[in-house]
Amino acid sequence: MTDLLVRKHAPDASGVVLEVTPNSAGWDHVGFKVVELAAGQTASGGEAGREACLVVLSGTADVAVGAARFEGLGGRASVFDDAAPGAVY
Repeated sequence: MTDLLVRKHAPDASGVVLEVTPNSAGWDHVGFKVVELAAGQTASGGEAGREACLVVLSGTADVAVGAARFEGLGGRASVFDDAAPGAVY
């Protein structure tokens, strides 16, 4: 069985601190990635033919998907705030 306890590491050049792929977890479809961004830093992602959901765990983000733009998404100071996160599916 695959060890599913995964701890975050120092951010890489693109801000990724944790990534679980279907292959690394022994799953067929689902994977996820945690990216920590500084103010003004950008990230991109997505894979053709796969669904994606972006969840802003803390802070705010401006998100562009094709022609659609979502500004100020999120707003929580931490994941422990009593508020739902912002998300784009």
